[in-house]
Order: sequence, then structure tokens, then C-alpha cells
Amino acid sequence: MWGSAPLHGGDLIPHINDRLADYISSDSTSAQTALKVAASTPGLTGLLLSTTQTRYWYEAADTVASHPLSPLRLKEICDLLSSVP
Repeated sequence: MWGSAPLHGGDLIPHINDRLADYISSDSTSAQTALKVAASTPGLTGLLLSTTQTRYWYEAADTVASHPLSPLRLKEICDLLSSVP
């Protein structure tokens, strides 16, 4: 199963502040954090995304290729964010 536009055209990035990014995955940018969460979704085998800069492709590929979040960690993050309006 493939995920499309995991960063919602960049609209998601401003909503991930440094504290949230550090909580989810220390030493990651907001974009890397969002991709890591998306890539950790159970059953997802790929992500479709676009960018205008080659370096972002490499950054995304490295992030997606890194170890996914565990199902328990993903649940903790979803539980935390479920209370955000």
C-alpha cells in the first residue's frame, strides 16, 4: 500500500514544532519527523511525494530507509496528538 502526499504539500510542516519533532525523533527536522511517522504506518510499503530540490529527495529517502517507529511508539504519538484540536 502506498501513501500519497505524506506532508500534505508542505502544509503539515509548520505544525510540527521543535519540541514535537524531538519527542518523536530526536535530531530530526519537521519534515523528517513527519516522513518517519508516515513511513512507520503499518502496512504502508511506499510514499509518493514531490519536491523541487534534489537534496530533499535524498533526505526523504534516508529518512524512510531508517528504522521505523515501533507500533507501540506510533500509538503513543497518535494518542498524544489525538487531543490536539
